[in-house]
This record gives sequence, structure tokens and C-alpha cells, in this order.
Amino acid sequence: MRRAVVNFLRLAPTGGALLAVLVVYTLLRPVVGIGHQLTVAAVAWLLHAAVESNVWQPVIGVIGLDPVYVGAAIHAAGGVQVVGFAIGGPLGAVLHQWLPGVWLGADHLAGRAAVSMVAAPGAPALGRGLAAFGADVVWLAFGLWLFWRWRNRRWQIALVGLLIQAQVAVHHLLEAQVNLADVDASGLPFAVEVILPNGGWFTSGLAALPGAERDLLIGGALLVVGYACAACVVVLGLACARLIRGVRLRDNRRAQPVLRAQKPRWSIGLISLAVALVTTWSPIGALALGASNWQANATLNTVGVPRSAGASNDVETIRGVGYNPWYAGLSPDQRSALYDRDFSDMHQHGINTIEGWFETQFDSVTLDAAARNGIGVLMPFELNQDWDYSNPNVQASILAHISDYVEKYKDYPAVRMWAPGNENMHRILFAHMVSQMNDPAAQARAAAFAAFLPQVVDRIHALDPNHPVVYRDAEDLYLPWIVNTFAQAGGGDRPWLVYGANVYSTTRLNDIVTRWPTQWPGRKLLISEFAPGGMSPTNRPVGFQQEWQIISSKPDIVLGGLAYTWATNGPEDLDRVFGLVDPNGNPTDGALAALGTAYSG
Repeated sequence: MRRAVVNFLRLAPTGGALLAVLVVYTLLRPVVGIGHQLTVAAVAWLLHAAVESNVWQPVIGVIGLDPVYVGAAIHAAGGVQVVGFAIGGPLGAVLHQWLPGVWLGADHLAGRAAVSMVAAPGAPALGRGLAAFGADVVWLAFGLWLFWRWRNRRWQIALVGLLIQAQVAVHHLLEAQVNLADVDASGLPFAVEVILPNGGWFTSGLAALPGAERDLLIGGALLVVGYACAACVVVLGLACARLIRGVRLRDNRRAQPVLRAQKPRWSIGLISLAVALVTTWSPIGALALGASNWQANATLNTVGVPRSAGASNDVETIRGVGYNPWYAGLSPDQRSALYDRDFSDMHQHGINTIEGWFETQFDSVTLDAAARNGIGVLMPFELNQDWDYSNPNVQASILAHISDYVEKYKDYPAVRMWAPGNENMHRILFAHMVSQMNDPAAQARAAAFAAFLPQVVDRIHALDPNHPVVYRDAEDLYLPWIVNTFAQAGGGDRPWLVYGANVYSTTRLNDIVTRWPTQWPGRKLLISEFAPGGMSPTNRPVGFQQEWQIISSKPDIVLGGLAYTWATNGPEDLDRVFGLVDPNGNPTDGALAALGTAYSG
């Protein structure tokens, strides 16, 4: 105690220097705010450039990861597109007048921020999080380096490093107040569940905590991870610097005796840390605050979308949704009432078609209610990926069952298509999102399923030639395999056969629609599942508008699309992320309204 008092008294002459440091830091706050937002933009640009270069594709191929859903996550990671910057005050007005293409008006500032990086509408949650967190790590590492480099030589400079660290640690990480819906949308809980099966989504446990405890736990985790990453950056940087500079570094130190190391004064360090924290929570910490503007509330103009030449309007465009509520256990009257509620709401939003995945959830009650409300139905028939499709007895059983199914429902007015199976090839060859391409048993099962699929669709068409048949799978990954199988099976061109692509990446959706005429010439395409994967609830409306623009731009080859998915009370945790309405039929966010506007337009 006596030593601490003596050391404190020794620091009295440094009071003026301490005040000078605070004045300099206050003046530098705008520079730090601008620098942080420039760093957010730089990280976002690097991620976007890396994803667009497609250098990751052979990497995940070698590792053996799922190219569809891992690919969608990678596209989301690089999905932020920077459109400019905004600065408040006279400086911002001058910069906007001088270079309006880069420096946008003050109306683009995020909330009360003094400076903002401005992203294009529809930035995915994962890309937003990585860009912001990456910038925080960079500035945290810079603050750590300043402190470590000057802690024993120029405590004033070390204090600036502590001030920068405190600003990032408190205002960006500890007080992040992350929305759990954004975390769910990022795909992180899903990825953790895949790695650690049967554990459930960790966000479910977080949601059960009181708000203050949840924010503290998330902020604390971000703080620990942020410092760990920043420390790794500093250590790696110092190691590289020593490796490059070698002996010359030691010579330079001997040539500058004024900078030689001294014994650390812990009292100065503790006081500096206290000053940094107090300053961060003071009005100085709120000066020139930088915050990114992700334009979450922006809207798109869906009028005047370019359409393909020679487009025909003879067939009504499918403007649909996936329908996943589990009502089969309810009484017919209860189900009928819920169907009327849901289907009436769909009709008002321009939805004309629903699809399903479990045949037990679709029957005469479903079809009658759909007909009353002007809704068509893609009738599902389950083809489990674990069945032995090479077994003649299994084949006969499936064909007999599907024959009874088609005969039972083919004359219902609401039937629009038959939809046997869903992502069977993908589920066989990428079980649990890990490649089974080199597994002979998986290869044999996939080949057996592909060989049996023509028998299924031909049997359906023979029993009901009045309705098309659609086979749905993950994107267009297995299209060459499917095309070759149907060519070998004969049976003519099968103009009534439709290919359904399930797509959760806007980039891949545009690629599939653009290349479709050369993919399977003469065959119609249906986007059997689409959603702006990885987008937070605030950005989903824009994402759905963007994707419907792509789908509706080629009506001569694309029959339409079905948004995933109607309700949050489906069988999977993902349904609560993608659901347009809650179990009571209330919209979960603005996505349903945006989709309805796009469909009606």
C-alpha cells in the first residue's frame, strides 16, 4: 500500500501529459470513426472479392463439404456490397458535393452516427457480422500493438492504444446487443448443430435467458473471441516483423538509447486503464461515433422488370410458398378452419400455389380448403433417401403406393402438380453436409435412385396425364446425372416433366436461371424453394424482391417459384428462421408484405 501511494505521488507531474493525451485523442475521434468504417468496407470488399473469385470451390471440394448449403453460406459471407460512405456536418456536405459517387448525403447515416459505411440493400446477416467483427479485430489489434510496443517507453502512446481498445471493446463488442434472429439467420446455430448433432440450436437456450443476462453473455463472448483474434494478429505480425528485419532490428534499438526498455510502472498502467474505461463511457467516447448503414429498410422497385422475348402468358405463373405446418394430428374441422385462415391470407397476398414435403400432411381436407380459396397444390410423395431402390420388392411397393395416391387425389380441382421426392440425390451423396462421393455404397444408392426415378414419374403420368410432374433437388448440382438417366430410360421427351431447383443463394439463383436454356434444353424450370438465405428479418423483404425479379424475368422458361416457407411451426428449426408467419398467422416481419407486392406486381 505504501509503495502504491508513493508511486501515485510520483505520477503527479504527469497530470498535464495525461490531459494532453485526452485532448489529442478527442481530436482524433473523427479519424478513428472514419478509419473504423473504412475498415468495415475493406473487410466487406475483401470477402466479396474472395467469394466472387470462386477460389473456395475447389477447397470445399477437397475437404468434402456440401457445395450447395456450405456454398450458400460462403456466398452470404461475401454478400455485402459497399456503395459509399456518409459523414455528417459541414465536412460531409463538402465531400458529397466534391465526389457524390463515393461520399453520400447525410441522410445515409445510420441513426446518430457521425460516419457510416453504406451497403447495398439486402446484405446477409453473416456478411454483415463478419465485416463488422473483422473491422473490430483490426482496430483492437492496432490498439494492442500500440500498447505493447510503447508500454515501457512512451506511456502516453500506450494510453492511446488503451483508449482505442476500450472504445472497440465496450461500444462495439461488449455492448453489441446482438439480435438472436440475426444469429439464427446467419446459419451459425445450424452449422453448430450439424457439427454437434442432437444438441439443438444454442440460440434456443439464449432466448430463455433474461435480456440483460443474454446481452452480457453474448457481449462477453464477442469480447473474448475478439481479443483472442486480435492477439493472434499482433503475435503473427510481430513474428513476421522480426523474421524480416532480423539483426537490423537489434541494431536500431542500440542506436536509439532514448527508446530503451525501462522497468514497467504498473501504477501508470492501472491508471491508464482506468482513464481509458472512464473516457469510453464519458461523452468523449460518443464523439464521432461510426456505425454502418446496412439499408435494412430499403425497398426495391419491382415495376418494369425485363422479360424474355417471346414470353407466353398461356400458363399462370406459379407464385407460391412452401406449406409446412403440422396439422395432420388435428380433427378435420380444426384443420379446415386453419387451412381457410392460411389460404385466405395467401390469396390476398397474390399466392396461388403451395407445396409440401410430407404426404401425410396433404389429403382431401387440404385440397378442398385450397380449392375454396383459389390455391393450387403440388402434391408431395415421399421417397426416402435411405430406401433400397435397387430392390425390386421396394420398387414394386413404392409404385403400388404411389398409384393408389394418384388415383385417390387426381380429380381434385386444387391439384396442380405431383411432386415425388425432394433432394434425394443430395441427401444420399451429402448426408450431414459431408460428401459421400467417394463412398461406393452411397454412389450405388444414388445410381439406383436415379435409375428408378423415371419409373416413378412415368407411372404418375400414365395414371394422370392432366397434371405435370416435378422432381425437386438441391440447385442444379445433379442435373447432368438426372438428364442422362432420363435419356437412357427412353419414354420420349416427357414435356410434362418439370425440374425443380431449391436455391437459397441469390447469386446461384441468377446463375441457374441464366444458364437454364443450355442446362436441359426444352425442359421447364421451377424454382421449387427460394429464400434469401442468410438475411436477417430486416433485410428479408428486399431479398425476396430481388429473387422474385430474377425468377419472373424469364417466364418463357421458368414456371415460377415457391418461397420457403409459410409458417414457423414446421418440423425443423430452420422453419422458425424462414417462416413468413407465426403459428397464429401473424407476419413475422415485412417479408410476406414484400413478397405479396412482388407477386401482385
